[in-house]
Amino acid sequence: MTDATYRRPQIAKVCVICKADYLGPRNEKASRTCGRSCSTALRAWAVLVAKDGVSSYSGAHHKVRKRRGPAKHRACACGRPAREWAYVGPLQPGASHPYSSDVSHYQAMCKMCHNYYDWARVLRDKGVI
Repeated sequence: MTDATYRRPQIAKVCVICKADYLGPRNEKASRTCGRSCSTALRAWAVLVAKDGVSSYSGAHHKVRKRRGPAKHRACACGRPAREWAYVGPLQPGASHPYSSDVSHYQAMCKMCHNYYDWARVLRDKGVI
C-alpha cells in the first residue's frame, strides 16, 4: 500500500467573481469561484439579486410567501383551505415553469385546484381544450 492519496482530477477554470485562473474539479457545478472570499461575494451577490428582482422559480415563490404570507392562511376559490401559491399570470413562450417577480400574478389555491389549473393550462396551450 502506498502513502499517496487519491486526488480528484482538476482542470483550469476562471473565477466568476475576480476572473483569476485556478484549478478546480471537473464537475461544472461544483466550483465557480477561486476561494472562500470570492465564494462569499458570489453568495452576497445572489442575495442582492433575489432582493431586487427574482432570479429563479423558487426565488419567485419565496418572494410571494414573504410579501403575502403563507398560502395556508387563505382560502381557495373553491372554499377549501389554500395550500400553495399558484402562478396565474401570462405565460412566457417555452417556459417549463413560468414565474414572475410580480406577486399579484399569484393566487392561493388548494392542491386539487392548483393541479387542475396547471393541467388545464397545459392542455389549452397544446390546443386540446
